[in-house]
Amino acid sequence: MWALDHDKLLIMGKTKDMLSILRSTILGPFVYWKWPIEDPDKGLIWLRWANSCLAEWDITMRDDGGDELNRGKTIFLMPHFSYGDWVFSIIATDGRASFLSRVMPWLSIVGGAWHNLSTGFMWVFKRGVKRSGKEWRQWLDHKFRTSPFTDSLAIYPEGHRNRSGDPLPLKKGILYYAYTRKVPVQTVMLRGITDSVDFSDLSLQRGSVVGYRRYGVVRPEDYGDEASFIEAAEKNFIDAYDEYITQEKNF
Repeated sequence: MWALDHDKLLIMGKTKDMLSILRSTILGPFVYWKWPIEDPDKGLIWLRWANSCLAEWDITMRDDGGDELNRGKTIFLMPHFSYGDWVFSIIATDGRASFLSRVMPWLSIVGGAWHNLSTGFMWVFKRGVKRSGKEWRQWLDHKFRTSPFTDSLAIYPEGHRNRSGDPLPLKKGILYYAYTRKVPVQTVMLRGITDSVDFSDLSLQRGSVVGYRRYGVVRPEDYGDEASFIEAAEKNFIDAYDEYITQEKNF
């Protein structure tokens, strides 16, 4: 009898977690409409939404120090663990960044389409669509110029979800773009996401903590050529990953 009751409790707990995740993501699009459409700082709207998700899930974000978040137009490089990274990444970047996303991850978050339609929160592209380097850079120029959300962009430069504890090779296209357009790049690390919320099975670890740390800014004007800048930006990301994620895993 106890085993049956225990199983029921587990099912009830699991159902509560699933409802918490679905409720907070479904309601996400409607947060936008609670503030005037002409609100010039839509980043704060999504920061409120992300914080409301964490309150619903009983998860805490911890600032583990590091450098100040760069102000002005910036490309933020972040590790990618799960489809739920966006919630935590919004807070780690103070609600100051739009996000580059493929179509499927974008649709995987309930209400994802509404997020994009209402604020331009995500810049969505379809994998497999052939664009020349020039077309890709022109598309990014257009998104930066017309986005109503913010003047900065956060990306997951590894290109895939990665739970190995070690960084994957970075995609170089965005770094080349940063150099040619003279946009500074800053690494922002996160850890503990997959121990807190798992969007693959809609499970939560209530009371858990997700940490983040910001690292130094790599500025294109400090480098004499594209290769030196890309090498420095990539090294900054890999060194930060090793310090904040890999060493913690192996501790």
